[in-house]
Amino acid sequence: MSSVALLEKVRSDMQQLRLRHAISILDTTLQEAAQKDRPALEVLDRLLEHERGERWAWRVATARKMSGLPADKTLEAFRFEACPSLDKGKLQELATLRFLDNRENLIFLGPPGVGKTHLAAALGLKAVEKGRQVLFIGAHELILKLKTWAFQGKLLQRWSFFKKLDLLICDELGYLPVDLDGAHLLFQLVARRYEAGSVIITSNLSFGDWGGFLGSEAVAGAILDRLLHHGMVWNLRGESYRLRDKRRAGMLPSARLLQEQNKRRDGENSTERSGEN
Repeated sequence: MSSVALLEKVRSDMQQLRLRHAISILDTTLQEAAQKDRPALEVLDRLLEHERGERWAWRVATARKMSGLPADKTLEAFRFEACPSLDKGKLQELATLRFLDNRENLIFLGPPGVGKTHLAAALGLKAVEKGRQVLFIGAHELILKLKTWAFQGKLLQRWSFFKKLDLLICDELGYLPVDLDGAHLLFQLVARRYEAGSVIITSNLSFGDWGGFLGSEAVAGAILDRLLHHGMVWNLRGESYRLRDKRRAGMLPSARLLQEQNKRRDGENSTERSGEN
């Protein structure tokens, strides 16, 4: 068989095996091999490595899209100045994803704008890049979906899906109200995830406020009991980076100016009360 015929046969075999990425560099790889007298095994290794790399990149991109994760929320892009209380060393430990192997939970608590969602999403992206199955979803949307599936009689199959996830990220728990039915469904979800896979929750509420938010101290206690048994709590403190950026741009008064205005206002009110007396 001539070299031309053999090349066409190889190309046809690669197409049947769906090695389309390897086919795309076949000609250039063979040309380079001929020029530099590279052995056949090295050529084969390069073709297979390229195919494997491209397939993995496609898999990660697809998993990222299916996860609902915001693509721009990476650890490298996190603004540490917005949250000076954050321990970078401990965050680097989280980035190893050992907490997923241990099926541990993370709860990020703090006011708006200190980076809770960013950190949760960044860890989710790290997990996807390592081939883990991740779902990122807002708490209110999640509860609405659970209630819809319960009404449609589809909860059983959805429980199976949630249990298979390596990481479930429930974002912004506490920003919108939850009725008691929703609270009970959230408890069922957490209970089914318990010791089966990791959960990350971000919330602007302290644990003492969860009972009022969920409409039941008992449900709140049951949820927290399962989350915290194998869980780590991160209390993030700092000024909202969104507000700080606006202050820097002159769109809002500085924090010092606000304090001075409040002191002046308090002094004026005190003077007025003294005059009334």
